[in-house]
Amino acid sequence: MAPKTAPKADRLKTRGLGKSLVTEVSLRDIVHRGYVSEGLARAPGANEVVARPEDDEVVVFRDLFTAGLRFPLDPFFVEILRSCSMFLHHLTPNSIARLSMYMWLSRTCNFTPSAEHFFFVHQVHYQPKVVTVTTAEGKEAEAETQYGCYNFTYKSLVFSPMMAYKNKWPVDWTSHWFYHKVTLDSETRSHPLVTDRIRNLRNTPHLVAEETEDRLGFVGMLRQISKVFSTRDIVEERFSFASYRSFFLFSEVNPSSVEGWADEILGTESIGEYKLILKQLVGARTNHVFRSLGVDAPARAASVRHKVAEEKRKAKALLLSTP
Repeated sequence: MAPKTAPKADRLKTRGLGKSLVTEVSLRDIVHRGYVSEGLARAPGANEVVARPEDDEVVVFRDLFTAGLRFPLDPFFVEILRSCSMFLHHLTPNSIARLSMYMWLSRTCNFTPSAEHFFFVHQVHYQPKVVTVTTAEGKEAEAETQYGCYNFTYKSLVFSPMMAYKNKWPVDWTSHWFYHKVTLDSETRSHPLVTDRIRNLRNTPHLVAEETEDRLGFVGMLRQISKVFSTRDIVEERFSFASYRSFFLFSEVNPSSVEGWADEILGTESIGEYKLILKQLVGARTNHVFRSLGVDAPARAASVRHKVAEEKRKAKALLLSTP
């Protein structure tokens, strides 16, 4: 199913995911990358186009894991989705990156994450995705997907860290879908993120959280953080900690590898982002994990390339302006 133009009010809705590009072979690569554990994921059948998960399975996309999704799911992560009646198949990769950053900041800055806390500073953003489908009459038509369309953005009251996000995920990222097992409640034999099928979306969730001292404190923390950290810094710091916790060796926390991980989630640092970092953060790359482990944090490879390009541009401009 190929993405098409922007949606219209009278457009068809589609719950069909189409044939998955995830096979048992490619699933082994996902396991090898450490995204999922052996035996917990299942590729759809070769001719399966409509998701039919088992009672202990959820529908997921490969790039949600690229963006940082991991099982078992954090209880607060589950609470945030449950509070707005969302399932994992509703999310975009960028929404996973935003949720992960919130969880990291909450816990490293001594705040207790919760759905109310999250939605005091965030809102749900609907990003329509349009594909071409074949109707029952055998004709091609445009339809809005009922999956892979929800992201989270900061509310206007929030002074957030300088943004960075990947706006060009693979055009067919929703075609890489599969099933993943979850642990059911021992008494109810259920899980809040399990559903037997993909259903039509309702109105975009809009949650209102009351103002409290703790939530205002989180807003204040973000304001202070933004003076020192960019979004890319925060994502890199989270992966630095994950790397250290995985290897327990200081030498394994490699700034170049950390930069590569962040690039997978946020995209490579653009010239615009480079200029903003230079203007607002004096070009600094801040990472408390690096600092605590005594790891030198050199300029990012992308920053070095942008700096060289800018110097050449300025030199050329000076040469042209010289009589």
